[in-house]
Amino acid sequence: VTDPGSGFWTGMALGMGFGIGEAAYLAWSISASSTFADVPWYTFTGFLGERLIVVFAHGVMTAVFVKLAAEGRFFTGYLYAVLLHAFLNTTAMLYQLGLVDQLVASVHLTVSIVLLAFVFERMRPKAPRADLRSGDADASTGEVVYFHRD
Repeated sequence: VTDPGSGFWTGMALGMGFGIGEAAYLAWSISASSTFADVPWYTFTGFLGERLIVVFAHGVMTAVFVKLAAEGRFFTGYLYAVLLHAFLNTTAMLYQLGLVDQLVASVHLTVSIVLLAFVFERMRPKAPRADLRSGDADASTGEVVYFHRD
C-alpha cells in the first residue's frame, strides 16, 4: 500500500476475501450438521443473500481501516472499522437475545447497508485506478499495464 487510494482497493480485496472465507466456513459448518441434512438446497437462498451483503460489508470496513492507515491514521481507521462492525451487529445480537423484534432488526440492517454504501461511495471516487487505455504505463502512477482490450 503506497497511498490511500491503493489502500482503499487493497482493503476492499482483503475484506471481501475474509467475507468469502467466513461464508465458506459457515456453509461447511451447516453442511456438516445433521440438523440440516434433510433440508433442500433452495431453502438456503436467504443465507446466500445475507452472505453477499456480509462480503461487501467486510470489504468496506477493511477498506476504511487500510485507507486511513495508509494516511497515517492507523488507530482512527481501526476505531472507525470496529464501530462500523459493532453498529452492523448490534441489533442482530439484540434479536438473538430476544430484546428486539424482527422488524427492528430488519430496518436496522437496511439502514446499515445504506450507510455502508454511502461510506463506500464517499471513499471510492477518491481512489485512483489504472487507465487501461493509456498504453504500457499510466502516466500519473507509473503503473505498468500488461493487458488491455482494444
